[in-house]
Amino acid sequence: MRAILRLRVSCGLLLLVSLMSGACIHSQRRDWPLIKESSIRQHFTANRTNEQAKAVIYDQAGKPRYCLDARFCWRDFDDERDYDFSGTLDCRLYPVAGEFCPTLLWNTQNPTRDWQTYGRFTSEDLSGLVGADTSRSIIQRCRVRGMIIDIEVFNVKGDSERIRSLDMIFTAKNSPVANERLYPNHETAAPKE
Repeated sequence: MRAILRLRVSCGLLLLVSLMSGACIHSQRRDWPLIKESSIRQHFTANRTNEQAKAVIYDQAGKPRYCLDARFCWRDFDDERDYDFSGTLDCRLYPVAGEFCPTLLWNTQNPTRDWQTYGRFTSEDLSGLVGADTSRSIIQRCRVRGMIIDIEVFNVKGDSERIRSLDMIFTAKNSPVANERLYPNHETAAPKE
């Protein structure tokens, strides 16, 4: 009888600790609105018509929340949110309204002008995929604002001199573990020159 009583008390304490730790975690994080999960596939080619893709991510109420701006073989696009980048493929994710944020995909606390980001792919990153089977890819994954963002690059064509085309799939999914910001100031701080 004592063993059963101890087991019940132990189970009760375990349940209480679990509930309390869950409440503490919930109170420490910021709950971002749920999005309509999306997957966007884009083929980029080194010509003026297939070098940029933009897509909007909506919340579950249908309000536009974020904009994906992906660019390949950069040219001057005369956009109000224009930016310079170095690399072969650069993906930016920023809020549609409200605060200015050059990208939510930062992977360092104090980014340099090169925009250290999970959305940037250089020729060196991609050259190993030139001529490879389409099942080979590079995936960058980022957790931000209640989302898991995947950027997958594959079907890379080109030669040792230049990447000429590639395919990209951008996926945004809701994630309860992606509510904490990786770096405390990365959403509002301007990048260093």
